[in-house]
Amino acid sequence: MQTAAVYTRISATDLHVDKTQNQEVDCRKYAASKGYEVKAVYCDDGISASSFKERPGYLQMLADAQVGKFDVLVAVAEDRFSRQPQEKLMLAAACAEGGVLWDSIRDGKVDPASDEGELFAYFRGWTGRKEQRDKAARQKAANLALIAKGLPLKGVRPFGFEVNRIEHREAEANELKWAYAHLLAGGSVYGIIKSWNSRGITSSRGNPWAHASIIRVLRRTRNAAIVEAGITAQWQPIVSKDDFEAVQAIINDPLVKRYRGSREPRWLLAGIAVCGVCGAPMVSGGGSDRHKRFTVYFCSIKRHPGQDDKRRHSSIKSDELDSLIVAKIVSVFLLAPTQISRSPEFVAVGDLHVRLNEVRQALSDLVELVGTPGFTKARTAKRGAELDKEEQEIVAELESLRRQSAHAAMLLDAQKSLWTGARVSIEEASELKVELKDRFLSLPLEQQRTLVRSLLTITVNSYVRGLHTRSVDRVEVVPEGLRASD
Repeated sequence: MQTAAVYTRISATDLHVDKTQNQEVDCRKYAASKGYEVKAVYCDDGISASSFKERPGYLQMLADAQVGKFDVLVAVAEDRFSRQPQEKLMLAAACAEGGVLWDSIRDGKVDPASDEGELFAYFRGWTGRKEQRDKAARQKAANLALIAKGLPLKGVRPFGFEVNRIEHREAEANELKWAYAHLLAGGSVYGIIKSWNSRGITSSRGNPWAHASIIRVLRRTRNAAIVEAGITAQWQPIVSKDDFEAVQAIINDPLVKRYRGSREPRWLLAGIAVCGVCGAPMVSGGGSDRHKRFTVYFCSIKRHPGQDDKRRHSSIKSDELDSLIVAKIVSVFLLAPTQISRSPEFVAVGDLHVRLNEVRQALSDLVELVGTPGFTKARTAKRGAELDKEEQEIVAELESLRRQSAHAAMLLDAQKSLWTGARVSIEEASELKVELKDRFLSLPLEQQRTLVRSLLTITVNSYVRGLHTRSVDRVEVVPEGLRASD
């Protein structure tokens, strides 16, 4: 009895049907009908044979055929081996050396060692390649026709849409709306990941979210029904074009990525409080005593101390410092109120991000124009300086609006009568103090940190025996004050 090996391949993996498994079943039935004993199965699932991609199953089959580990190579058709004539000739040479025949369900039995077999192998490889190119051309033409009509292309169901890629899947569409609004309000990509994964919101493939997949779904122009110029999409947008473009500017802004990237700060004062010994920012870490473990802020220099650095850098328990700073924030608002409100300026944040993106693109394009007619070095340098100045002004304005947004959120539920000039009782002031503290603690951590950065300078000094009876005695807090123009 002749021994056989089965080779299966499919170019694109189907999530619902295991087609390589179907091929194997068919090949085993065919081998049994021919009296072959199947000794091995080689599989390449989801790998095209039209572009010389490395196929592990194919390479192993090639090596085993060359040394004659089986007598017959079985497949549903010869084009499963390869659609490239060169690869077919390489396989034919390996099988000829090992004395291996081909027997496919569609194309029959071939001896690749014979002149006729080699000719047919090359011819079928060439026709397979032509068929693939013709198929690609037809698919491209069909796609262009769909695009011209404003219809979606075929593919995996996109998050937020039904299988027909036109109707919204309401629950997912609402999640997308929230994600865009979250970023526009100062949230982070990590915040979206944490929220969706904790609530069991998965991708359209049923996978949990990661940074790359969140960015990918937020960048899909179909979410705003954006297609080629002059064409109207045949589906309704999930978010507006303005919000979509504003979010693109946010996730592409390197300055914003520092605060809204794939990670979020976990502690209120990490990177904000500074060491009184060296002035370096303090970071968070774990600490413990005989009774329990706790979080501490410590000088970042401690992570990589110099050999000659014998100084006693500062550290303090996070809950002690956080409690002090929350109280200070409330005091600052009580003593130096602001008239900041939800003004139309907040609406301009998205427009500013879009303009910032345009300015940075213009700066990038300007480099390529140097030396072209009309663009002398002097003229280019002048235009570059103008764009650079505009970029700095936009960045400064965005930072100012971010601070205003945090201040406005803090004051949203406060009793404004306290600052109208009317007399206020101690009891009313005490109640407002509680309200302001509750309001501050209800803010997202990012906004809490924005408020602290803009209102207070925090320095933690090192412990001196006999001078400091409490940890908070070592803390210097200097209010920066609230200004209506900030």
